[in-house]
Amino acid sequence: MNKDNSMIKIDIVKLLLWLSIFLITIFTLSALLIIPSVNKLKVANEVLSSSNSKFQQNKAKNESIERQLNDYLSENKTNLAKIHNEFDIEKFKNHCKTFFDEVNLDKNLDFSEDYVSYQLSVSTKITSPTIFYDFIDSLDNFPNILRVHFPIVLKSDKNLIKAQFNIQVYKR
Repeated sequence: MNKDNSMIKIDIVKLLLWLSIFLITIFTLSALLIIPSVNKLKVANEVLSSSNSKFQQNKAKNESIERQLNDYLSENKTNLAKIHNEFDIEKFKNHCKTFFDEVNLDKNLDFSEDYVSYQLSVSTKITSPTIFYDFIDSLDNFPNILRVHFPIVLKSDKNLIKAQFNIQVYKR
């Protein structure tokens, strides 16, 4: 039998040199492949953190706006329900007659799509204008959104007070 002499001929220095060259080459190639991926990962993480920050800011703004909207809806629940009601002129005249003796309601020609404007002329036999202020307070309970506009003209004629003013009826 032949004896294996291959181990004797091995030069350890050459082997370590080739092994170190191989390992350096492998590490260099892996570093060249990993470093761009690490840089891309860093950029992706920066973009992600920036996006998360903007998302949180927008979420906070959205929640704030939603709270304001809910507060507005709860505060103006009756007005939002009133805006869908049709305006009944006769019902309004009857409401006015509970406060005033003579009621004239004329539609103004200059109105927008958001509201209809009426000229209301009333007269009543009173000694003080408190009935007029009671009438204005009663408009809150009327089934439509009404707004009294200036100028409000109150004229005294003996024992009769005549008032003339504009009322806007808001509609949807």
